[in-house]
This record gives sequence, structure tokens and C-alpha cells, in this order.
Amino acid sequence: MESGCTGGFELMSLRLWTMPPMASVLGCLVYLWSVYQQLPERYPVHWGISGEPDRWVAKSLAAVLLPGAIGLVVMGVMAASALMFEKSQHEDRRAAAPWMVGLEWTLGWLFATIVLLPVMPSSVWMILAPVAVILGLAIKLSMYSSSAPAAPRECWKLGIFYYNPEDPDLMVEKRSGLGYTLNFAHRASWWLMGGLLVLVLAPFLLLKQ
Repeated sequence: MESGCTGGFELMSLRLWTMPPMASVLGCLVYLWSVYQQLPERYPVHWGISGEPDRWVAKSLAAVLLPGAIGLVVMGVMAASALMFEKSQHEDRRAAAPWMVGLEWTLGWLFATIVLLPVMPSSVWMILAPVAVILGLAIKLSMYSSSAPAAPRECWKLGIFYYNPEDPDLMVEKRSGLGYTLNFAHRASWWLMGGLLVLVLAPFLLLKQ
């Protein structure tokens, strides 16, 4: 009998575990908003390998808050994916859910660091360390996708797009290679694609000089 648990996580606790990373980044954004008037007019937005800023823009709310806002969207996708995996009918996908939450926590660390870099002593290791953890977690997640049962061949449109109304899962294993892709028969996939499109376009629209 199914216990309703995934790697020691019950669904409610899994939901609770997805909240702190987003809350931490949101707290960083609130802090920057509260000290906005004290921030330098020449605002750093990129750092070199030495840890020193090497690119600046004119201070604006978009320049200050956009990296964190992007982080919240990315972590929201990770959290939603973890919950989708947790409710999957396939054991391998359910087992991947806690690792997806771990990836979200590491992204929270990374984006909180990026958000606060302009107002604290910078170190390239503060970014490289979470990136290394992210790579390790991604490799672990790929192990689950490679061991899960293959999706029905006839449900692949044009060979790359998975469309199966009878599959309740939003994310399924890729047809080739490692990792996951969307089930485009799932309504949430279109909301997700729209959100990702906004995520890609937002920096160009808000930071346009």
C-alpha cells in the first residue's frame, strides 16, 4: 500500500519545505526596497572572476529588484515541479521530488546572494559554491529520469513534443538524453511556457536603455 510519502516527505511537509527559499529571496527584495534611497546611483549588475563589479547601470527599481523577481519565478517553477513529481503515479518521479526541493533551496541561496551582492562584500565563491551544488543535484535528478519508464512512443509529436491527455503528470522523462520535459496535454504546461516567456523578455523590456 502506498504510504503517500516521498523520501520521508509527506505532501503537506513538502509544501512547507518549498516556502523558505522563496521567503528568503522575498525578504532580500523587501530589504533593498526599504533602503532604495541609500543605494548608489551607479548600480553594479555584473561581477568579474575577481569578485569586483565590472558593469554598472543607472539605479532603478527594475535594476535593483529584477534579479530577485526572476529568482522567485524560477523557484516557483521548481516548487511546482516538486509537488507535481510528488503526486505522480510513477515511483521514480515521486522519488525525485525531494531532490527538486533541494535544487530550489540551492537556487534560493544563489539568488539571495545575487540580490545582496551590490550591498555586501562580494566574493565569487558565494556564487560558484551554489552553482556547484546545483550541478550535483541536476546530475542526481537525471539519474531518476534515466531509470523511469519510457513515455509511450506514439505520444511524441514531431519527435520532441510530448502530448498525452491520459498522463496526469505535467513533467515526463525526455525521449532521448537525461532530464525531463513537459506534457503539453496538461493545461499547466501552457501557463508555465507563458511564464518562462515573460521571464526571458522581462530583462530586455525593463532594463532597456
